[in-house]
Amino acid sequence: MSILVGIPQPRPKSDDQPNPNIYELRSYWLKPGTLIEWGNLWHKGVQYRPDAKVLGVFSQIGDLYNVHHMWSYKNFQHRKQMRTNAWAKPGWSEKYVEN
Repeated sequence: MSILVGIPQPRPKSDDQPNPNIYELRSYWLKPGTLIEWGNLWHKGVQYRPDAKVLGVFSQIGDLYNVHHMWSYKNFQHRKQMRTNAWAKPGWSEKYVEN
């Protein structure tokens, strides 16, 4: 497995921290033989979200062609704002939306 970028460690909600981070797990299944292409696109695309906390995991053994991203956000509003900002930047959609 390869870890691309670290994220804050998950922690349970507590009284002294009423708003712990939320985490979004996204999983994708790639076409066979496209892992390197995906990796290159990922590297370019993640540049559009420099403030993001994200963990990317993939494997070249076992269950192949699966890619998992875990994004960390302060709250749902932060998630919405980060995603809106990314989609507003020229180039983001070209990296992740197949024409």
